[in-house]
Amino acid sequence: MTLQVSVQESNYFEELTPIIQISFYIIEHFNIPIEKSISIRVGDKCISADLIPIQAKETKERSLIMNQTLYQELALPPATFEIQAYYKNHELCLGPFLTVLTEMKIKKDLQPFFGSIHDFSNELHQYGRQVGTVVFITSLSKYPHEGYYMKEGEWVKARLPHSDFIYNRIHSRRTENGKLFRQTFTEWTKSKSVLFNSRYISKWEAHEKLENATQLKAFLPKTTLYDKSIFQEWLSQYNDLFIKPVNGSQGRGIIHVFQKDNNIIIENSNSPERTKLQYTSSIQAASDIQKWIKKKIFIIQESLPLITLENKKIDFRFLCHKINNDEWKITSVVGRISGENQFVSNIAQGGKLSRPMDILHNHFTYERALLTYQLMKDLALEVSRVIDLAFDEIFVELGIDIGVDSTGNPWLIEVNSKPSKQLSTEKSQIRPSAKAIIQFCQNTWKERSNHDDNIGDFNAYST
Repeated sequence: MTLQVSVQESNYFEELTPIIQISFYIIEHFNIPIEKSISIRVGDKCISADLIPIQAKETKERSLIMNQTLYQELALPPATFEIQAYYKNHELCLGPFLTVLTEMKIKKDLQPFFGSIHDFSNELHQYGRQVGTVVFITSLSKYPHEGYYMKEGEWVKARLPHSDFIYNRIHSRRTENGKLFRQTFTEWTKSKSVLFNSRYISKWEAHEKLENATQLKAFLPKTTLYDKSIFQEWLSQYNDLFIKPVNGSQGRGIIHVFQKDNNIIIENSNSPERTKLQYTSSIQAASDIQKWIKKKIFIIQESLPLITLENKKIDFRFLCHKINNDEWKITSVVGRISGENQFVSNIAQGGKLSRPMDILHNHFTYERALLTYQLMKDLALEVSRVIDLAFDEIFVELGIDIGVDSTGNPWLIEVNSKPSKQLSTEKSQIRPSAKAIIQFCQNTWKERSNHDDNIGDFNAYST
């Protein structure tokens, strides 16, 4: 059983020996033997400290007060904070500690800026503070020694403690494939930290895994790796195709090919003018496509007769989160409508948001719209579970993009392992996805407290 406690640093004890004062409420709650010393654990770090029990009337009921030596050796935040605690195997364990790994911009005399996840990072801290989870933000170059902790509304430099969880929000595939990331990843595997969403999932990887799931085959558009011969064969068979980079994101680099009036029309989402190129020969069309593709890997996919709104493309983004070891939930759903003259609905490409049921009810009866909405929810959760089980890495958050055809049947469009955090929210609100990340850390940390291992190896029990 865990207990939320308040931890603070004391300047009263100047001794170099680690010292901790623990209120009687905590001692009685955990049935801690009153001895000369106690072991305090934060992640992989465990330190023996002199124990001084204190009466509840002298301080807050659930307080832990540490001298500077112990506080600094554990690299705890530069402020009084709330955290969960449990006592097991003669150790008082504090957690969970979450470190978010991302890119950041740092200018002299200014607050650090965490890019597209800056507001999201604020929300992680705010909710973590409420429920007893400590959040740090760091970059690959600063990890594992230094990061940022929010103190009195500002992000301040701080040493990083041994974190229980590391949430990878690096947005560059090149960085993830770089030497520094690989070296750091090796160090993570040696530690007891849970690293989640450790990498991007390519479109082809996701398709291969999902295609092996019999229950999902009916919801997958026909897809294969691109080459010239397949392009010509499929163009004559389907008339309308999408060619997508396997490592693309935010709708960039997508090529749309269709036939109209005996001509082949091609449009590219990267073209700023959204010009449509016209061909009479599939050989010439394939030649120009190859110039755009170069040596990169693309998939080719049949186009689906999906519903539209005033000729604008529509799809739905389901944000799914892992609750614990094997259970997923949907935390948010939005309908996305493409911008003018766009053939992708991504917000980064000018798309707009709408309520899912408003879109569906515009195309179907209310009863059919409800049924379709439920089918999409079921599909999003099943895709999340299949991806979760199919990969060795731990994924806690997935963005599932789904389209709906004219008969109300859902189709899987894409799986995103690092869904965007740029959707606007009211400043006073903490979005459900921020709460879900913290809740996963809490649930997993508390669950591990019930196991009999004496090293706190979270990964040993992770799927």
